[in-house]
Amino acid sequence: MPFPTSWPPRRSSGTKSLRFYTTGTATALFADNGYMFAEQLTANPHVSLPVVLPGSIAQVDVPNEAGSGLASPTSAGASGPVAQIWSGNIRISATTADLEFSFDGVTVQGLVKSGESVIYRQRFESGIAVRGVGSVFRIEAW
Repeated sequence: MPFPTSWPPRRSSGTKSLRFYTTGTATALFADNGYMFAEQLTANPHVSLPVVLPGSIAQVDVPNEAGSGLASPTSAGASGPVAQIWSGNIRISATTADLEFSFDGVTVQGLVKSGESVIYRQRFESGIAVRGVGSVFRIEAW
């Protein structure tokens, strides 16, 4: 069956939603499975505005998706802080073993039992780390 003639769907106007998805097998360390949402390039819905040098009279096209975020992450340093985007909702699933998760990489913020999922709505986080030896996991943030 072909896609509808109106395909692909447009992004909504006025609301930007990140689209983060990853899966893997956890270890005993949060550091082995820590994810910053902005570092997955397809997750960031914002596009950087064009650079206009002072005094320039060149015509500039502003993209429809222009926003406050960066199109890709930057390293901290002379250019400023690392780019961040925040989720509104997060789903964490554990398939084969219990899974602990953390939003700071140190504190255990919760536990997902094997075979279960949890959904956090209105949870504004910019990254997540998980641990649990042998636990196959899935993380979605939007």
